[in-house]
Amino acid sequence: MKKSALLSAVAQESGLTKAQVESVLAATATQVEAVIKSGEDSVTVLGIKIGSRQVAERSYPNLKDPSAAPTVKSAHTAATFKAGKALKEAVA
Repeated sequence: MKKSALLSAVAQESGLTKAQVESVLAATATQVEAVIKSGEDSVTVLGIKIGSRQVAERSYPNLKDPSAAPTVKSAHTAATFKAGKALKEAVA
């Protein structure tokens, strides 16, 4: 589903205008990003029944190339999504 289709569907379901829905979705995305950047582990919105966003540590695999100089790659953090029970049941 593309953004315009999502906006139309949510606007029709909620009775809001597309502009209002777009504003709410943008504000939600901004707040989720801010919370994750602040160092909190996850964002869970139980009433929506979709899932939660989390921060996970990712490490690089040990890849060796004997012809290249050794490089050191450090672990990094990445945003992940964990589907909620209702979403899992809906798509099963």
